[in-house]
Amino acid sequence: MTALRAAGRFLRRYGTIVWLALLLPLAIWFGYRQRADLAKTWDLMLHANPGWIISVLVLEVTAFVLMAAVYGLVLRHMGHKVRLSLLVNIHLQRVVVGAVTPMGGPSSVVVFVHRLRQRGIKPSDSLLAAAIKSVTGHVAFLLLLLPALLLQDPTPLMLLSAASISVLVIAMATGLRLVLRRQKPPAFILHRLPRRGLRLLAQLRQHEIRIRALILPFAYSLVIKASGVLTLWFCLRAVGFHGGFGIALTAYVIGIIFGVMTPVFQGFGFVEIGMAVALQKMGVPAPMAVGATLLSRMMGLWVPLSIGILVQFVDAMLARWRARMAPSLV
Repeated sequence: MTALRAAGRFLRRYGTIVWLALLLPLAIWFGYRQRADLAKTWDLMLHANPGWIISVLVLEVTAFVLMAAVYGLVLRHMGHKVRLSLLVNIHLQRVVVGAVTPMGGPSSVVVFVHRLRQRGIKPSDSLLAAAIKSVTGHVAFLLLLLPALLLQDPTPLMLLSAASISVLVIAMATGLRLVLRRQKPPAFILHRLPRRGLRLLAQLRQHEIRIRALILPFAYSLVIKASGVLTLWFCLRAVGFHGGFGIALTAYVIGIIFGVMTPVFQGFGFVEIGMAVALQKMGVPAPMAVGATLLSRMMGLWVPLSIGILVQFVDAMLARWRARMAPSLV
């Protein structure tokens, strides 16, 4: 435990430096190897079909709103009605925190819990909503992973990653089922949980959420994951490649696997390289592969991140303005 705490402190303090030290040499090497194709890639991106780009933007906006809607559905089953616009704002803030901090997943959950606590929602309810969203999202990804393994000859890395993710999803689903089920938890679990854990478990079980209540959140999560594949497929078409849908599916799955393997800064750098290399191996010309990958990540990560930063800046400015105006209104 001491070593884990020390590692956590080290990552919080030097995570950005370590990440850049790993990423920059890899980016330089990749750029050097692909220098002849980068000029073609830039030209393809500049002349990308605007119709497909607009389709990607509409798709990404819809998927982002659906992400916020999943939280709203789960919270509603707990008796909390939260405006969709507020959930979108909170999710934008989560994107910013998750992208700019090392190991951003836990930090973004803290933001989610804090913002909902300001609206009178207990942290235990917020944590349960985040857990349900995570489980449904991982199960939906597994449904995409299985056909991807069948469409292409899987590498040992893909098989190992698929097995690891499957074990993770089974563990998460088992834990969620333990929380949601009506029966008393097994005695060996109750005896090993600390008092705070028992109190949290009791709070989580108060809502008696049925498994069938998760059908619609799972359906939303599946649409969100499928939209990621469609985004890459649309981006391939935007740069002039008209290959099959299976190519986009396999490359997207590989990109997500790279993101899971490097869960810092949303896998920035490694996801892009993994997707681009996968596309090239499936017959996509290098300039088109890199161009489609960059467009896909730009629409799926950088556009929401930029909007999130802008929204947080505007919210901060409005809060300061209200604070200055408050004395004059008294």
